[in-house]
Amino acid sequence: MEKWNRRELLKNSLLGLTALGTGAFALRETLAPTPAYGELGEYGKFLIARGEKPDEAPLPAREPTDSDSMGPYYKEGAPFRGYLMPRDAPGTPMIIRGRVYGHDTRKTLEGATIDVWQADASGSYHGMDEKENYLYRARMRTSRRGLYQFETVHPGRYGFGFWARPSHIHFYIRHPDYQSLVTQLYFRGDPRLGDHERARPSLIIPLRKISLGKTFELGNFDIVLVRK
Repeated sequence: MEKWNRRELLKNSLLGLTALGTGAFALRETLAPTPAYGELGEYGKFLIARGEKPDEAPLPAREPTDSDSMGPYYKEGAPFRGYLMPRDAPGTPMIIRGRVYGHDTRKTLEGATIDVWQADASGSYHGMDEKENYLYRARMRTSRRGLYQFETVHPGRYGFGFWARPSHIHFYIRHPDYQSLVTQLYFRGDPRLGDHERARPSLIIPLRKISLGKTFELGNFDIVLVRK
């Protein structure tokens, strides 16, 4: 597990506070929308403090991201924010980040809208009721570098027994110049993948552990869209 002193990380940050910085802690108290989505967040600061350049990631030489089913729990109008869960939600903290690319240009896409929603750590879906304030749901727009990022907890397996699905996060990605994409993200090593449910390889990512004051699972999920 990588370790980094949180005070030193913030001290050396070149970007200041972002949607996953100080303002986001207030968000976790109320689960209210953030005023704007930050480009790099805490993990971006972590990379910069180590001397790495997160904005120079190579363009992916691969096919468009595969689609997957939307499922029954999508709800329109989720707030724009960098957190899906309330403060002190049970479960393993997780950061998911990545870029959105155009398949035709191999360049990143600014202004793509991404809806994400998932089950909580016990495998239950929330947020369909207005009183729940879109729990475990959020929207974000990609930055001018095509970046997105959000914090959540590792989703539990939805369903029971043999019918339980692998842990997954739902994505709905839209851009005015590209075809909309509905898909799901899965995690390498999940025992429910394989013979039980065969997710396409482009939708399965590895997770690694990092320390940002507390331990997070970190995953990178780049998305490649097809021109209209």
